[in-house]
Amino acid sequence: MGASRRRPLPGSARAASGRRGLPDVDVGHVGELQLLHVHPSLVAPGALPDRPRPHRRGAPALRQARVGRVEGVLRGPDQRRLAAGASRTARRRCRPALGRRCDLSQAAPARALLGLPRPAISVRPRARRRAKRRHRDAGEPGGPRRARPAVRARGLGRLRRAGRTRARGPRQGPACRCRAPARPGRPASAVDRRQHRATCPVRGDSSRCPDPRRLERQGDGDPAGRRARTADGGRHQAGAGCSLPQGRSHRTGARRRVPGRTTRAAVPHRQGESRMTQDLTQASAAGLAKLYAKGRASPVETMKAVLARAEKMGPRINALCRIDTAQSLAAARASEKRWRKGKPLSPLDGVPVSIKELVRVKGWPHSMGSKLSDKTPADADAPAVARLREAGAIVFAQSTSSEYGHKGVTDSPLHGISRNPWNTERTPGGSSGGAGAAVAAGLGPIAIGTDGGGSVRIPASFNGLVGLKATFGRVPAWPPSMTGDLANTGPMARTALDCALMMNVLARPDARDPFGLPADGIDYAKKLGGKLKKLRVGFVLRFGDHPLDIEVAAMVTRAARQFEALGCKVEDVEAPFSYPEAGRAFVIHWLAALQRLLQLYPESRHDEFDPNLLAGAKAGLRYSLQDMVNAQVTRRELAIAWNLFFAKYDLLLTPTVAVKPFAAGKNLPDGPDGKPNIQWSPYTSQFNLTRHPAATVPCGLSSEGLPVGLQIVSGHYRDALVLSAAARYAEAHPLKFPVLPETNR
Repeated sequence: MGASRRRPLPGSARAASGRRGLPDVDVGHVGELQLLHVHPSLVAPGALPDRPRPHRRGAPALRQARVGRVEGVLRGPDQRRLAAGASRTARRRCRPALGRRCDLSQAAPARALLGLPRPAISVRPRARRRAKRRHRDAGEPGGPRRARPAVRARGLGRLRRAGRTRARGPRQGPACRCRAPARPGRPASAVDRRQHRATCPVRGDSSRCPDPRRLERQGDGDPAGRRARTADGGRHQAGAGCSLPQGRSHRTGARRRVPGRTTRAAVPHRQGESRMTQDLTQASAAGLAKLYAKGRASPVETMKAVLARAEKMGPRINALCRIDTAQSLAAARASEKRWRKGKPLSPLDGVPVSIKELVRVKGWPHSMGSKLSDKTPADADAPAVARLREAGAIVFAQSTSSEYGHKGVTDSPLHGISRNPWNTERTPGGSSGGAGAAVAAGLGPIAIGTDGGGSVRIPASFNGLVGLKATFGRVPAWPPSMTGDLANTGPMARTALDCALMMNVLARPDARDPFGLPADGIDYAKKLGGKLKKLRVGFVLRFGDHPLDIEVAAMVTRAARQFEALGCKVEDVEAPFSYPEAGRAFVIHWLAALQRLLQLYPESRHDEFDPNLLAGAKAGLRYSLQDMVNAQVTRRELAIAWNLFFAKYDLLLTPTVAVKPFAAGKNLPDGPDGKPNIQWSPYTSQFNLTRHPAATVPCGLSSEGLPVGLQIVSGHYRDALVLSAAARYAEAHPLKFPVLPETNR
């Protein structure tokens, strides 16, 4: 449209206005000018577009003061002020009326916002046909921008009322009743809608609404405010998803009709579970903290979702041996109050966490996975548990372990076999296999495990998690482990950020640990943002002549090369120490610790031990004091060799485990020759002997869809660098975590 000339109003359109002495203006011109064809170039006091409108000359008048008000709002900086002062929904719906030609139905919210009366516009059939032709021609390529068709005067009142309702209702989501008090037979008020929008965890997107009750909404063809129901009578259909009424802004994709409503077709959810519940059980700890801070979820909702999922998945994976429902819900309610006040204790406040049964929890039996252990409830928390409680985390469950944590898989005489949620025919690793399986299955985003030879890193690798064995003494431990200074307490989570948040809480000294390190004052979460440029990285594929799965070797090698893209200088190097010697030193230390169990219980009860544990304990009796001294010397030499290595390289990359997850219930996988492979985990135990920090991060999925882990190791006290490297790699090459089913199908 070209530039329009302006001319004075026709005399017939001007008349004495009344008290203020302002001239009246033809409403036909004003209505079209201000609401149908609003554009700054067309609006001026006392001006009209060139094209006459003879068929509208007889319309009632509107004060020139009203025209000036509309002009002043819709032009120049005042237009921007209106847009800034209105809500986002009003701005979005009024934008067409503020800057371009638009349909009167689009301008109705603008009129309602400005407080203008309903214009009386008479459109004759011939003019309506011409408008339709212009609207049809406007879609031609290269054609001029033309007006959209006008509407009938008869429908203006209904359109205006519906427009006002839509502007403040459905565009911001239906007035969900999940947060408002029940008011049978009455429509939702504006107060109810505002309350819902302030508290609803899905912000009005009723397709994700976790509440299966009825919604109420006014408008959109329901001026009487009738109660809207879901297609199944107000209840979720198992496996069919939410079918709650949608506003016009949600009408995308396939549609289906509900009486009185237009809704989006239901999105399939997990059987009997809403989409928001899925989100809460699959969210990370950091993600939950963000939801809590924004009011989009609460610790109580999260805890209930986790408990419901644990009830369904418990028999399937056997990851949790104890769940304290009452205590966890009470802690969740207390956490919810803190978040509402804006005073959370930490980012972990309100986050569910499970504790390995080898770690002492006040009020729970310290079962150790054994039928022989004392089942008296503990009278104090271990340091890690106490720190988590101080941070507001919800200690809700105890995870399974092998008996006394003696092997790298998780089954015990007390609890039976734990299974990998990625494939329940496979092992989750061990001995913290219950913790790893629980996090992978959505039974809490974080967990506490113990690592005496890889017991955090092995299950983290088998379950696609991040697990950290920190520098010895960084995370205090009490009571002392039977394996002495080999054991470490460590975090397990889906992300390195969650592990860092846990380290901020766990890495504090405790007087009960004589080997505990002083606080380092590091914010591990902030350290994750550091760059890896110019770091020297050594890559060791084998620690000797031991079997290595072909797929594991290929994926770990590819991951090492990907560190070059992160700015690191990666070199293929040899291990500085012979694996057979290091392996023998570890075995002597480990079996010597196991044989102590034979002294704790009478021989008449030894048959209640796990047969594998009993065989190892008896094997430990064969070693002499001289063997132990030699093992200590080897351990010292091994630590010196790796210290010299880390003086040259910042990081070491290796496979976490030499094999893929093998069959559940077996202690050892089958080797290439079909015999049991006793060297299936040569990479982890060395760093329990040397006390270096080591973490595992998932680096891919095997052809069977099972996770494979990459181990990252660094020098003493460089725990933050290890987590930072894991975080940067996972960020650049994320593992898409599947939503693991709850039950066998």
